[in-house]
Amino acid sequence: MPSSSQASSSATSDTGTSASSRKRAISHSSSLSDLVGTKIKKPALMHGTLMPHDFDPQGWWMSEKLDGLRAYWDGENMISRRGMVWFVPDHFREKLPKNLLLDGELWVKRDHFEKTSGLIRSLRKGKRPNVDGAPSWKEVIYFVFDVCGVSGGIEARWRTLKEKLGEEPVTPDEALKRPKGCLRILSHVRCNGKAHLERTLAEVRAKGGEGLMLRKANSPYNYSGNRSDTLLKVKPIYEAEAEVTGHKPGRENTRNSHRVGSLWVRMENGRAFAVGSGLTDLLRDQPPKKGSIIKYRFQELSERGIPRHPIFIGECVDKTQPRDAVVASSAYRQREPDASESESEGGI
Repeated sequence: MPSSSQASSSATSDTGTSASSRKRAISHSSSLSDLVGTKIKKPALMHGTLMPHDFDPQGWWMSEKLDGLRAYWDGENMISRRGMVWFVPDHFREKLPKNLLLDGELWVKRDHFEKTSGLIRSLRKGKRPNVDGAPSWKEVIYFVFDVCGVSGGIEARWRTLKEKLGEEPVTPDEALKRPKGCLRILSHVRCNGKAHLERTLAEVRAKGGEGLMLRKANSPYNYSGNRSDTLLKVKPIYEAEAEVTGHKPGRENTRNSHRVGSLWVRMENGRAFAVGSGLTDLLRDQPPKKGSIIKYRFQELSERGIPRHPIFIGECVDKTQPRDAVVASSAYRQREPDASESESEGGI
């Protein structure tokens, strides 16, 4: 098993920059109080791509896809995927290792992405977030699924995590039954085929989960910062219809400043939002008229019931009324009263 110095050495060969050099670059001439709330060079994290429709997952490692905030721990600072240094309260920080570079997500529980995001982002430089709020940092779990700066395949890196942290991997369900406000290692199971994957995905979705992640056996960490074909996301894509209620101008000083930037639309349930992705230049010049029905796809609903990452598909010339999709998380929220009490740094 590699030592800390060996881990730094392997990171040099994998990324061209040693882990210790990266930490020095991050911490150079700055104390923690100086860095918190500031943006630095984003870490070269491994990112997943959507699983192809005809993909055979047999033999890949499978885990629940967490709807939290991706976070890199460099031994001193908690850094977002885009390079923002986040505040970590002392009671949480003291439970994190000083000699490991960790890749994971800050997570509260399923279907709580926006509340988690609001808590983590609540810090502004020179201010401390209210840790007594709901949810507080004492409810946050830093779910670790990989370690950087360690050579070898994913199984070897997981062994390093277990040995260095003295923790056994757990599922999100198991983590929710244990004390929070700490670090946990995310467990993985070997997928034995498409039916196994679909059954597990259905179970996760029924609980309000976002989806699954697949990791290729014996795969090294990809430090390119790009999406990797050895890390796959498995999540449902929904389609729905909405009524066009207006046209939002494109932003100034962009190629769409002289035409439509996005469409204001209304869902069947009356909620309104804008959709711009998927619009061609022709459609921006000659957009669907007010009152027309369009079809769009999206990945999930926000806590306010608004589609996340909507993409325009086309105009439904034969429809006169919008139609919403049936989304698993919506049904789950109806069974979870506390999920609606208050009204993207996403994941992998």
